[in-house]
Amino acid sequence: MALVKENAVTKGLSGMLGGQLLFKVVGGRTVVCKAPARPRVQSEKQRINREKFRRASSWARQQLSNPDRLLYYRTLARQHQLPNAYTAAVAKYMKRVGDSEPTSVFSFNYKSQPQLFFDKLFGT
Repeated sequence: MALVKENAVTKGLSGMLGGQLLFKVVGGRTVVCKAPARPRVQSEKQRINREKFRRASSWARQQLSNPDRLLYYRTLARQHQLPNAYTAAVAKYMKRVGDSEPTSVFSFNYKSQPQLFFDKLFGT
């Protein structure tokens, strides 16, 4: 791992370069490291967890598009010392869904019924 110092070209850069180098910003500093090796075959548990996280990410972005929910998740992030509102929203989603059956919360179209989705997810 290498720390990038005072380089105008790579400052704030994030992403993969040539499948070999990974640039990321950690704590406001740009870091360069070897690209992670990904397993070629996912276990069923990995597949389920990645799908759950994909849904959590999508749901969090949708929640944060509402100014009231954005304020709520910013407050929640500060309370739990999380880096940002997005992380707080994903964490809350993952905690609520937990190890329950992945389809239990998704038995309806959450995009056309966002309030029903929110009520079912958070029990409000």
